[in-house]
Amino acid sequence: YVKYIYTNDRKFEIENILSNNLAPVNTDSRPICYQYSIAIWLSKFFPDINSLNFSFFSPNSKTNLLTYFLLVIPILIIFLIGKFSPKIRRFIIVFIAGFLGMVFETILILHYQVTSGILFQDIGILLMAFMFGLVLGSFSINNFAHKKNKELFISRWAGTALFAGFGLFNLVFILTLGKIEFGLLGISILLIISGFFVAGVFAYSGFCTEKDQKLVVSPLYSADLIGGCLGSLAASLFLIPLAGLQTTCVFLAVFSFISLVLV
Repeated sequence: YVKYIYTNDRKFEIENILSNNLAPVNTDSRPICYQYSIAIWLSKFFPDINSLNFSFFSPNSKTNLLTYFLLVIPILIIFLIGKFSPKIRRFIIVFIAGFLGMVFETILILHYQVTSGILFQDIGILLMAFMFGLVLGSFSINNFAHKKNKELFISRWAGTALFAGFGLFNLVFILTLGKIEFGLLGISILLIISGFFVAGVFAYSGFCTEKDQKLVVSPLYSADLIGGCLGSLAASLFLIPLAGLQTTCVFLAVFSFISLVLV
């Protein structure tokens, strides 16, 4: 009876469909199974979702380059408008730091959990590594700004280096994703570097627009918390489940390079 259940016509029909049709491979770069599972469940409430084409989220889809470019234009316009107001510019810069930092932290932790096979494996150490990066970045940049060369720090060079460095950092991770087994030490180092960039951008925003730091502390922390909150929601609900790790990293890199217009 059990053999009959598992060898009925449906089994051979599925095998025939899989062998005669090309289907995308389910990977971290493109979690197609998760995407279609969401679509099937939501189709019970919204039947039109069944016709949704998930190829839009594919990192190898060349036909979507124009669409991605059109999505970048509104963000670029907002950044250009905000550049002319010191308060808005400062808020956007720190918001971006919190957003990018939270999304990339989620990517690194999830990648480690996927490779280790345990959901909450060493989660305390990983979170501590990111926090250590924040401390290291803020401590180092604060000393550099006050004791060594503050004029150099508040120049465009410092902001350009921080945003470009974070973008290149994402690109390097994309190139090594799936090719290098980082392990706990490797992921911890990446989290420290990520935290360093986040703290660096935070410090740069405070130093480059206002001499009295007491006037900008509350707005900066608010912007950072809002960016981190939205980054957490976007990463866990939309970016990583639908686009995958690789495409999300591409998005972060592009977002970082676009942010150079704010410097």
